Amino acid sequence: MLVAGAITLIIALAAAGLGLEILFERHVERHSIATLKTDIRQLLAGLQIGDSGTITLSRSPSDQRYHQPFSGLYWQMRSATGTLKRSRSLWDEVLKLPVNDAPEHGYHVHQIPGLKKNTTLLAIERKLSVRLKAKTYVFRVAAAMDRSEIASAVKNFRLDLSIALSLLGICLMIAFWAAINVGLSPLVKLRKSLGLLRDGRARRLTGKFPMEVAPLATDLNDLLDRQDVSIEYARARAADLAHGLKTPLTAISMLAEEMRDRGDLENAAELADTAASMRRHIERELVLARATSFTLRKVEVSKLNDVIGQMIRIMRRLPGGAELQWDVEMAQNISLRLDEVVLREVLGNLLDNARKWARSRVLVKIEDVDGFQIIKIIDDGPGVPPEKLDEIQRRGGRLDRNRDGSGLGLSIVRDTMVQLRGKFSVYSPPRGQHRGLEVVVEFNRRANVPGS
Repeated sequence: MLVAGAITLIIALAAAGLGLEILFERHVERHSIATLKTDIRQLLAGLQIGDSGTITLSRSPSDQRYHQPFSGLYWQMRSATGTLKRSRSLWDEVLKLPVNDAPEHGYHVHQIPGLKKNTTLLAIERKLSVRLKAKTYVFRVAAAMDRSEIASAVKNFRLDLSIALSLLGICLMIAFWAAINVGLSPLVKLRKSLGLLRDGRARRLTGKFPMEVAPLATDLNDLLDRQDVSIEYARARAADLAHGLKTPLTAISMLAEEMRDRGDLENAAELADTAASMRRHIERELVLARATSFTLRKVEVSKLNDVIGQMIRIMRRLPGGAELQWDVEMAQNISLRLDEVVLREVLGNLLDNARKWARSRVLVKIEDVDGFQIIKIIDDGPGVPPEKLDEIQRRGGRLDRNRDGSGLGLSIVRDTMVQLRGKFSVYSPPRGQHRGLEVVVEFNRRANVPGS
C-alpha cells in the first residue's frame, strides 16, 4: 500500500506540477501581452502629425528599459512613407515584423527573431489610419519583449514549485503512512493474538476488535471451539482404544508365556513380538494425539535439565544402561513451553535407542544457536551407513532384527517433531571414526515453543 501510494502520489504531483507550470507560463504571457498593449496605447496617445505629415511623439512608454540598448524591451513606429520612430533600446536595429499588414482596429501577436542570436521576441502590433486635411496617414506601431524573460520567470516558478510539491509530497506520505498504521493496527493486534494462540500462551483470540475485523476473530474462535471438540473426541477415542486393547494384549502376552512353558518357543516368541509391536503402535498414536493438542491449549513449561536427568536415571535401570557412561553438556537449565509427557516421549525414545547401540558412552549435548535450542544425543556405537539413514527413520525400520525393539522409536520422534513444528535429523560419521549415531532435535527457544 505504501509503494502503491507513493507511486500514485509521485504521478499525481508530477502531473499537477506540469499543469501548474503550463498555466503559469500562459499567465505570464498574457500579462506580458497586456503590458505591451498598454505601451502601444501610450505611444499612440503621444502621436502628433504635422501639416506636412511629419511625425512627432510628445510622450513615450515610462518603462526605463526602452532607453537601455538591447535591454529586451523595444518599440517602433513606421508610416507608409517609410518614416521610422523607434526606442533607444533598438539602437540601429529594427523589429523584423511580418510583411503582411496588421489588421485595423485591433492587435496582432507575432513571434519574431530577436536582436541576439538564438533569441525570440514576443511582439504586439497595431495598425492605425489617421485622416488629416484630405490625406490619410497609415502607421504600424509595435512593441516587443524578449521571451527569455518569460522563460526565466517560468524557470524560477518551476524551482519554487518543485520545492513546494516535494514538501507537500513528504507531508502526504507521512499522513498516508500514519493512516495505514492506524487502519491496519487491528490486523497487527490480530496477528499478535494469533501468535499467542500458536505458541500455546492463549486458547482463544481475546480483546476488542473493530467492526471490520470482529467477524473474522469470532469465526476463528468458533473454528477453534469446533477443533477442540474434535481433538478431545479423537483423544478420548484413542484412550478408549488403548484401554480396550490393553486386556486382549495382556491375554496374548500370557498366552505367549504359556506356549513358551509348553516348549513352543518359536510361536511364543513370534506372538510376544506381535503383542509388543501392537503396544508400541498404540503408545505412538497416544503420544502424537497429545502433541497435536499441545498447539491448541495452554501448557506449563518443562525444565529440560530436570527431564533429561530423570530420563537418564531410568535408562541406567534398563539392561546395559548401568555399564554406560552418561554425560550431559549444557550451560544452564532451559525451560521449554512443551508438555512434559511429550518431551519425555521424545527424549525417552532417543536415549533408549542410544542405550541399545552404545558401546561405552552416551553424550547429551545442549546448544543454543540463533535462538534455537538444539539437543544432540550421540552414542559411540557402530553407527549407520549413510544409505541406511532414511530406513531407520521409517516406521518399523530395523537394521538388526536380533536386537530388542519394534523399530518405531525414531519414527515416533520424527512424527512428533513434525506435529510440534520442530526439526529432526540423524547423522552418522564416516567409517574409521569412533562416534556412532548422532540424533538432533531442535526447538525454538526464542519463542519458548517448538518451531522451525
